[in-house]
Amino acid sequence: MSADHPTVVKAWVDGGHNTAVLCARRRARHRRRTRTPPAGKGTRPDAGVGGRAAIHDLQEVFNAILYVNRIGIAWRYCGHEGRATTDTYDGRMARTQGTTFPQVVTYDGLPRAAGGAHSLRAKHPDEAFQRLQSFANACTEPVSSASWAFEIFAGGPPASTEQLVALATERFGGPRYRAQTHTEWNVRPESVNHALAALIAVGPDAVTTHGRSLAALTYNTPVRLIDPDAHAPYPDITPDAFGRFAVDGYGRLLGDSGIRATLGTAASSLSLWFNLPDDQRLSPGARHLQSHLPFKLSAKHWRLWRPTRSGDSYHATKIPSPVHDRA
Repeated sequence: MSADHPTVVKAWVDGGHNTAVLCARRRARHRRRTRTPPAGKGTRPDAGVGGRAAIHDLQEVFNAILYVNRIGIAWRYCGHEGRATTDTYDGRMARTQGTTFPQVVTYDGLPRAAGGAHSLRAKHPDEAFQRLQSFANACTEPVSSASWAFEIFAGGPPASTEQLVALATERFGGPRYRAQTHTEWNVRPESVNHALAALIAVGPDAVTTHGRSLAALTYNTPVRLIDPDAHAPYPDITPDAFGRFAVDGYGRLLGDSGIRATLGTAASSLSLWFNLPDDQRLSPGARHLQSHLPFKLSAKHWRLWRPTRSGDSYHATKIPSPVHDRA
């Protein structure tokens, strides 16, 4: 049969077309397997050699998991990038028509990037506890009952670890949380002294292979700061006064101060979240806090929060420390 026959020509064209398509598909697969992932992106850990590039940054995925685990995505919560619906707040703040929100100054001591907390500069946990009590009594008023927890970390001396676990189980009951890195118990306020005694008993040499405290007593509570002139909490510094604006995904709100202390076998620290009025009371209030703390407040972590033009959010700018401002 001649090559000019229509049937032969059609078969030849179809075969060439199919071959071209197969070659194009092979080249595309080769490019996908050998291409360099975009900057900041990694390949899927479960992919083979030359596997597909990841769509999302793994660090962003990890942060999102921590975020959801922390706040639980309450039904009325609407993220900063989300749109309001009938079942959410109308944007970033619980805003009332015609309401003008005030400014506020905050101190974050310290952010995770700067170490996460201030050192209480006490070698023994009972001494650190006294410093914590002295500050809390002089400068704060509790909003609700404090939360106490006893933690034992993995990687410490076996004898000391067994001693602490036995004591914690006897005094506090079963653990509320258990992981490969640490085990955690709830501590009732009347049992705090027992927890401190356990930390003192194992001594300051009880550390993990990474050099951190083998065990620690943690204290976490929301507070209202005391106005040193009025000897009472600032009446206008409350979460409702600032539209319950969420500063981050960890539950911190403007107008809602808090302190978290970690009293460990080898070291103790104090994390602070302060909200102070942006007026003539700011400097006296900051100096009052500083005078009752065993460490110097950082000059780098003061922020002034102003409402945005739309009135449904806040914008923060760094300001100098008001501790030394005596104007």
